[in-house]
Amino acid sequence: MLRSLTQALIDFERFDVGNEQLDEVQAAICIMLGRVAHADDDYHDKEHACIRDLLHNKLGITYGGVDQLMRAVRSVSSDSQTSDFGCWHIITGQLDDDEYPEIIRFLWEVAYADGTVKSAESRYITRFADYLDITAEQCEDIRKTAEPS
Repeated sequence: MLRSLTQALIDFERFDVGNEQLDEVQAAICIMLGRVAHADDDYHDKEHACIRDLLHNKLGITYGGVDQLMRAVRSVSSDSQTSDFGCWHIITGQLDDDEYPEIIRFLWEVAYADGTVKSAESRYITRFADYLDITAEQCEDIRKTAEPS
């Protein structure tokens, strides 16, 4: 499944994370985080650092593996509906419903990383939350928990 999803998105023949074993969920989350960071066409170092830390600290990917995965994900088209559907399919197929809010929280954390949530970032997150049957109210509550204090 991952190879069929990413073939439309990433040239996996050039992608190698060495000894790292990435699963479909990790790759799908990385793609989604990258899409949020690129949603406003203004990718900041702070967003990059936030994604790196989330993937390392929350998903257990080594920093070396994270860097290589992120380089591959940068080639994903910012307007690709294929990546959204493929990520949704992987997430809903392999995670429980009660894990979805954590994914949405990760997306909000990336959106807040540069100090301002842009409308394109917010639209992407709320659309993906809707794919996961998270209501607008629930998404707003999750956003508030991710907002820096």
